[in-house]
Amino acid sequence: MKMEIIKFIGFDGSTTTLSACAYTESGKMFFASTPMLGVTLWHGQPAFDLSYLPEMLERIITILGELSDYFAPDGAVCFSWRQHDMVLLNKEGKAIIPALSWQCNAATKEVIWLRSLGVEKTVGRIEERFILPKLLWALKQDQSLREQIDKVMTTADYIAFCLTGNKYLSTSDGLSNGLVKQTNKTLAVKVLQKASIPPWWFPSIIQSGDHYPGAEFIGCANGKYAWKNKVMRKLYGWSIMGSLGDNHAGAIGCGLSGFDTIVVSAGSSGTVVRLCHNNATTKGRAVNFEFFNRRMLLMMVADCATRFVHFADEYGFDKSGKKLTFDELDQLVPDRWTPAFVGALDSDYENAMATLISLGEKVAYVRYTIASQLGELVYKIKNEVKQRELAKKIIFTGGMMKSDLFRDYLKTYLDFLDLPIYMLEGEIGSKTAPYGALITAMVGSGYFPNLKTATREMCKLVPI
Repeated sequence: MKMEIIKFIGFDGSTTTLSACAYTESGKMFFASTPMLGVTLWHGQPAFDLSYLPEMLERIITILGELSDYFAPDGAVCFSWRQHDMVLLNKEGKAIIPALSWQCNAATKEVIWLRSLGVEKTVGRIEERFILPKLLWALKQDQSLREQIDKVMTTADYIAFCLTGNKYLSTSDGLSNGLVKQTNKTLAVKVLQKASIPPWWFPSIIQSGDHYPGAEFIGCANGKYAWKNKVMRKLYGWSIMGSLGDNHAGAIGCGLSGFDTIVVSAGSSGTVVRLCHNNATTKGRAVNFEFFNRRMLLMMVADCATRFVHFADEYGFDKSGKKLTFDELDQLVPDRWTPAFVGALDSDYENAMATLISLGEKVAYVRYTIASQLGELVYKIKNEVKQRELAKKIIFTGGMMKSDLFRDYLKTYLDFLDLPIYMLEGEIGSKTAPYGALITAMVGSGYFPNLKTATREMCKLVPI
């Protein structure tokens, strides 16, 4: 019997789950996941206690070890993490505060001030969840931080540091946090100085993955720094690649590699992305993200699947009080509730919930409302930038796309574009972030010669 030896792993840390996708030397794939631990608050804002990271990673390594025979001695790993996590380290390399997450939106005044300085001309659109404004906000909450901070990092780069002892700021998250110049992906020193932030707080910039091997090597896991647990024992000697933001990783996992594709992801939040050239002029409505030697434009619906989950928690019960599954809720929708009919309803959620009589009608309303908001973003991002390459196809991904009802509503909303729509073959469709990190590790180690070849081989699309 052939032994299954794990050679590559892609990790992804979302708001709720740490997941991993592993690939063996024989070409077999394994998936593992564990709940995200360490959810906390810092000055009333959502954050994560980093001391739980070793435990979560060890759980994943244990699961993968049970599914396979053993780990190769010379593998490669890439970490994707929820975009915009902010880690503050002291001189001993220890976290000073919990990592403020993308859900921290307290830096409204800081964003207004940064925009008044004109920094968006250099670093692109600034939003409250970005590291630069969050750092300014955090310094106001605790002025002693300024004396304690040695380095500012992302969570994925912090994990790489704990494994290798090397500190870097990967371009994937740096570009989407107001820290890196959009044009050449170097540290935005003048912007930081304008904001009274010492540029030396940030580690050296490293390219996140790339379209060619070896450009993003952070170092080898060596056990000399922070972690001497099961994670280090299994990954000892493995190559640690430059980390990715989860939006970047998810796009790779969908097969995004060219300018002709729009990816629509319906997960906890809903995102719509496409690529453009680094020097492209945009309308300024989209957030700029890293995508190797290009830029990725992103527009977001903050509460996508989470909105439906909240709805189901409040209304999703039958007459006996039994909690219904999402599939059971979809089956309650009356046949006459076509997208056109639902779209004509009151746009105010509270009024709609009070007016609609049956649970099935409420389900249809919520599903369609989310679908229409995502659909609007598809129209906007299609016209966000003028470039030679026109959008030629749309890819659907994310857990909410498992709903036939939701998918049909969104497809109908996008009929006007007359573009073919695809989904990923198999179970990959809801695991695109760890899958994208896996592909990045494979390209970076030289298993594939470039990203285009990797996505062609690994991302099989089926029309819907």
